Amino acid sequence: MKLENSPANMGYWSSSSDNATWRVRFDAPGTYTVTATAAATAASRLILDAGIGSAAVVVPSTGS
Repeated sequence: MKLENSPANMGYWSSSSDNATWRVRFDAPGTYTVTATAAATAASRLILDAGIGSAAVVVPSTGS
């Protein structure tokens, strides 16, 4: 995985061990929305781990 500058994104994810982590703090309990924009040359899986649970979605191939 590498950081690209134009446009700003994280690209070249090629291994299941590639990952990115952000720490966030919520000041109040509630429901929050997480949004990701993804492109993939092959079907991939995106996992959101929120500490008390996780969710996974399949990102279909978006072509080249």
